[in-house]
Amino acid sequence: MSISQLLLSTIIIFIIYKTALSFKKGNLSKNFTFTWLLLWAGVLFFIFEQNTLIKAAHSVGISRGVDLVIYLSIILLFYLVYRIFYNLNEINQKITKIIREEALRHPLQNSKVIKHKHPKR
Repeated sequence: MSISQLLLSTIIIFIIYKTALSFKKGNLSKNFTFTWLLLWAGVLFFIFEQNTLIKAAHSVGISRGVDLVIYLSIILLFYLVYRIFYNLNEINQKITKIIREEALRHPLQNSKVIKHKHPKR
């Protein structure tokens, strides 16, 4: 076992541990936790089975296993950014809807426009 394998596997085991704790506290859903743990278990597997990663890379026309990991990571990151923006837009629409409904239910009555006096210069 190389130093890089030891270091990376230690980091990944820590990530898996923290994920399990967050799930136990109720901060993560079952689906997210399962997907996240599956991802990191896969990474842990390929750290020790690098030949399998190289064979997988060769089967899709990529010469090095690490290049396959980088390509897949970039694709995953772009997808996650898309999902974040999508969810943010959904939340924005829900907030707008709630505010509009509340404004229609409770209109301001006898609202006074407050005029601020500007200091003379």
